Amino acid sequence: MACRVLRLLIPAVLALLALVLVATPVPAANTGARLITPTATPTATPTPGPPRGVVAPLGRYERPPSPPGAGAARAPILLNSANAPAVSTGFAGIGMQPDSNNFIYSPPDTQAAAGPDRIVEVTNGHVAIYNKSGGIIAGGDTGAGAVALNGFCSGEVNGCFDPKVIYDEGSGRFVAVALEVDASTFSPSTAFLHVMVSKTSAPGNLTTDWDKFRQAAGATISGTAGWFDYPGLGVSPDAVVVTGNIFSSGGSFLGTRIRVYDKVDLYNGDAVATFVDVDTPFSGGSPSGSGFTIQPANHFGSPPSGTFYLLQDWDVTSLRVVALTGVPGSPVVHASFLSTSDQGDCVVVGNGAAPQQGTKKRVDTLCTRMMNAVWRDGSLWGTNTGSDAATHTRHVVQWYEVTTNGFPSASPTLRQHGAIDGGTGEHTFMPSISVDSCGNAATTYTQSSGARWPEMRY
Repeated sequence: MACRVLRLLIPAVLALLALVLVATPVPAANTGARLITPTATPTATPTPGPPRGVVAPLGRYERPPSPPGAGAARAPILLNSANAPAVSTGFAGIGMQPDSNNFIYSPPDTQAAAGPDRIVEVTNGHVAIYNKSGGIIAGGDTGAGAVALNGFCSGEVNGCFDPKVIYDEGSGRFVAVALEVDASTFSPSTAFLHVMVSKTSAPGNLTTDWDKFRQAAGATISGTAGWFDYPGLGVSPDAVVVTGNIFSSGGSFLGTRIRVYDKVDLYNGDAVATFVDVDTPFSGGSPSGSGFTIQPANHFGSPPSGTFYLLQDWDVTSLRVVALTGVPGSPVVHASFLSTSDQGDCVVVGNGAAPQQGTKKRVDTLCTRMMNAVWRDGSLWGTNTGSDAATHTRHVVQWYEVTTNGFPSASPTLRQHGAIDGGTGEHTFMPSISVDSCGNAATTYTQSSGARWPEMRY
């Protein structure tokens, strides 16, 4: 079978929380949900420690980075590979124009997904549907047809933020999510998750061609109420999974939530889409706790029936692989730890942010959280930002391929771990990864330095 062209429309995600319009909250019932507390014991347990990359709302950095792993080898460096194809088509996407409330969002949190003949882009400000030549089909950020993210969400009150979008190749649907919370209080009662599902693979508008859901997302973990931040999004043949970090109103990290949707409900446009929440408390970095930022995979093909894979950065030399079995209705959590080469950690200089040309202001790298995950043909791919392990002064993209081996029936193994290092003075960060049907992987990332404005690279 001929290999398909690898699409380089991979998201560049740019921070936890942008500006949010404040309005009177209207709480809604959390119908169709039930809570599961996982009890599975992970294997290959690393030494407990604080969660990596915990960044509280509004970008506050809460802990100093941990030192690189003692004696761990560095990941091999990948630069300027001759296998990288030339870009065949490019066009300008959504810019940073004011939205319908005259807000300009910085960062924009840009995300995009490609279907057979449509590209859907979402930002904190606007939403657009393009054809493959860059022609606007619906939305955009200027003119009478512009559609704000708040308008794409259904029934929002406090403003939507942190959008994500992926294309479900197996079912021919675009799936988008966004969050909502009252940013004046961060009250859990004002936390909502918005899910938007296209009715076909070729939506022609941002209204009637989508089924839209707004459901409560506040969580109580270890007796403390919290709100939902920084969503992850993935699909499998059985389920749509959304993950998030849970913070208290005061900004303390409480743990993580995994929300498993019955894909049939979502894709059939049921009035109430049923889901199951799996909440895991943070417990000092204990392997039985949550860690930070767990990414659900976008599954291409068929994993073991009822199984859904997620990937998490755990510490400087460990990844945590999670398998949910029994999805969508009765998910059970299985976890396994894998040793890696030294990933490095958030750079001390700049408090985890990268320099850029012409200003002393730095760019948030969201180090070290796992940025996205893809499962295909038995491999789970992921990527995050670490540092150069030698000097710990520059951000360096890390990428991984994990062979899942039918986990949990057998243990997963680390097949590859590499780095994308821009060299002296250069920082690489904000990566995302995808893979085609022939096993060719591609990453996009940002590169900047004191002598370079931020650039999107691949």
